[in-house]
Amino acid sequence: MKLNNILILITFLFIGHSAYAQPVSNNLSKDTKEKIGDEEFNKKNTYTALEWYMNAYSHNNKDGAAIYKIASTHEMLRDYKSAAEWYQKLVDLNEKANYPLSRYQHARTMKMTGDYDNCIPEFEAFIKEYPNDAPKADYYKKMAQIHIDGAKWAKNNAEPTEELIIENVGPNVNSPSTEGGAFPIGRNEIIYASLRVDTIIVKEEGEDYEHAKIYTAKANDKGEWEAATEFNADALQKEGMHVVEPTFNEDQTKFYFVRAELIGNQLENSRIYVADYDGSQVSNPKLLDFNSSSYSCQDPAFATWDNKNYLLFTSNMEGGKGGMDIWYAEINADGTTKEPLNLEAVNTIGDDVTPFFDERNGNLYFSSDGHPGYGGWDIFRSNRSDNGTMGEIVNMGAGFNTYVDDFSFIVNKVGNDDCYAYVLSNRPGTISLKSETCCDDIFSIIMPERCDIAMNVNVMDEVTGEPMIGATVQLIDKATGKVVDEQTNTEGNDYTFMLDMGKKYDIVAKKDGHGGSTETADATKEALTEAGLDLTKPMELSKEVKIKELGLMVQTFNKRTNEALEGVTVILYDAATGKEIKQLSGGSSNEFSFVIPRDKDYKVFANREGYIADSRVIAKKDLGMLQKMYLTPPPVFYNVYFSFNKSDIRQGAADTLDMVLKTLNENPEMVVEVRGHTDAKGSDQYNMNLSNKRSTAAIAYLVGKGVAKDRLQPKALGEAEPAAENEKTDGSDNPEGRALNRRVEFKIVNGTLGATTTEPEKKN
Repeated sequence: MKLNNILILITFLFIGHSAYAQPVSNNLSKDTKEKIGDEEFNKKNTYTALEWYMNAYSHNNKDGAAIYKIASTHEMLRDYKSAAEWYQKLVDLNEKANYPLSRYQHARTMKMTGDYDNCIPEFEAFIKEYPNDAPKADYYKKMAQIHIDGAKWAKNNAEPTEELIIENVGPNVNSPSTEGGAFPIGRNEIIYASLRVDTIIVKEEGEDYEHAKIYTAKANDKGEWEAATEFNADALQKEGMHVVEPTFNEDQTKFYFVRAELIGNQLENSRIYVADYDGSQVSNPKLLDFNSSSYSCQDPAFATWDNKNYLLFTSNMEGGKGGMDIWYAEINADGTTKEPLNLEAVNTIGDDVTPFFDERNGNLYFSSDGHPGYGGWDIFRSNRSDNGTMGEIVNMGAGFNTYVDDFSFIVNKVGNDDCYAYVLSNRPGTISLKSETCCDDIFSIIMPERCDIAMNVNVMDEVTGEPMIGATVQLIDKATGKVVDEQTNTEGNDYTFMLDMGKKYDIVAKKDGHGGSTETADATKEALTEAGLDLTKPMELSKEVKIKELGLMVQTFNKRTNEALEGVTVILYDAATGKEIKQLSGGSSNEFSFVIPRDKDYKVFANREGYIADSRVIAKKDLGMLQKMYLTPPPVFYNVYFSFNKSDIRQGAADTLDMVLKTLNENPEMVVEVRGHTDAKGSDQYNMNLSNKRSTAAIAYLVGKGVAKDRLQPKALGEAEPAAENEKTDGSDNPEGRALNRRVEFKIVNGTLGATTTEPEKKN
């Protein structure tokens, strides 16, 4: 049997007082013992009932009814190992006619012990043998297949995919029975439902029943949970009702909770309420509109998306997919709710419960036994996109989930990180009555890899030791070189960055007119532990970065693209005397720092081969200012081509020369060498003369267009520097190659340092 999660809580509150069975008389008949067992079971004395059933079985070890009651009671008590053993006996008796689900129950309880290898064939056998016309055949066969898929998946995903620190929050919070899910109301405080021995409510019939109430618990500075205290019992408690599943809205002005009643072994009247909360007292509890006596509502969770507030909850109301489904209802301004909608994208034919939505990242967390998983209820995650669609449903994996039940997963929203969470689970390690998986306890989960570490940076003057105001600080991921964050503080010297655990960073501080400085920050677990930090608590690091004022700071850029230009040489001169003071080569950086006296003017010259240099005079009053220098990439000159044995400028060649003219006009300081060439036809002297004519013709054209003649230097090269072969490899004439050799090309001889920029590209 699969219990509703509130039913689990309430049932085990009662079981706690029958944990030790009463003596069983051996003088009674088998039927009498079984009848007494039924009576004790109905009175919720479950362990006593189990002893009577066991004693009845001793009369006849082939008694299917006794075996089934023993097996199902063990399953109800969540002693899955014992339940599986007794269901095995029932399967061996082959009493399918009386107990048609016995093989399914056997397989399921085996899965709930982590026996994946043996539960898979048992589920497969059930699917094969269970009649298609049997009650709920489609449901049970689908659920069996889901369990098969889950068992196979669990075998291949047995290890956590991230580091997890999981701890039982301890006996001051957890009791030997079952707790309800914890809702964090601070970094070190939770609110939850539980039972204490002083919470007896006397019912009209005179029977004393203990009821669940709401409690809060706090952890001290050492991380130890102190004794829980009762929360607003007078306002919340109602005679005969359990009060469970507390939660708040975002600003903790509204308090949501569930009242539920257990009648016999059936949960009745599970309804969600909302009340006002002033920070200490709850008042004016009201039943929310969507509740009804014809179905249950539970697991309230406040959520915000698309600038609207919603209440997530679970219910078996009409219109769902399976047992318990997740629903959501928009909250009106007056606190009432609109018509609930089914969150179809995540719901299944099984039970989908305990939703929690984290607005910081859009993740919806919930538990389900209708998606493939490790055990009963597994925790899943689905991300809600900006357009409102739910993303892939992801099993949270080992550690978060076990082979038993894991639900009520809630991430602490205090702070910016999402690494502190709580889960309700009956995994081994609980404070249990008898079997190690009988009862749900609250566990804390710390996910160190998701924790943010606050790093406080102070920028100081290296010379004076005073705070350096107005610096810019970059946080750089050492592994990728990517700038993760950059901050400028114009009013102070303090900065705060959030680090991801497991990473190393460079901290680079800069300020105009000052030398940059770099420190490192190590956020690996080993380094944090060595620094004495407690990984289970919010962590802070402190760094001091020192920079000093410089006489002159230069940065170099590509004038065409405005991108940083590396590989530049910067030369500093005395502006008055022209004497060189210092020369720096940037290598892989575009930044240059000069420590110089501030009592004179300077000239700066920046050059790089292949670029047009930049220079400027810097007055002493401007020495503290960052100097950005822009080097111009050399222009592209296209060759001018000529007809055979000709030196006249054709129309196509004129178009090319007009492009050269444009470049010369844009760079008035530029001087170019005009280099004439020929093919190999004719004598050397003839070709030298012809190449000179071609160079002279190109110069005459440009001078005619207004270019100063002294900016154009002719040079005749004849056939000495061919651009292509004049003959083919077999010795025959190569007309195409000779055509490329009949040309004039251009070389910059002033305005850059030795760059040749001619490119044979356009044939005329």
